[in-house]
Amino acid sequence: MFHLHGLQSYMGLSGWEAETEPFEDVSKGSVYYEAVMSAGSAGIVQGAGYNRFSPNIYISGIDAQTIISRTLDHVGQENRIFDFSEGDFS
Repeated sequence: MFHLHGLQSYMGLSGWEAETEPFEDVSKGSVYYEAVMSAGSAGIVQGAGYNRFSPNIYISGIDAQTIISRTLDHVGQENRIFDFSEGDFS
C-alpha cells in the first residue's frame, strides 16, 4: 500500500488550508486525514471522483509515480521520475 502519510512527513507537506474538505470519505479521526487533505488541497492527489478519495483501495504503480512526481514539483525539488525515453526499457 502506498503511504501518503509517510510522503507527507518526508516532503514537509502539512497544514492544508481550504474552506471545504476536498474528500468527504476521509474522516477527521483517521491517521491519514491531514496527509490526504494537504495533498488534495495542493493538487497532488485528485481522489476517485465525486468528492471521494477511496482511502482503502490499492493504487497502481503509475498512480504512485504520479503522486511522487507531483509532490516533488510542489516542493520544488528536481523531478526526473518521468524523464526517460522509450529505448530505456529495451
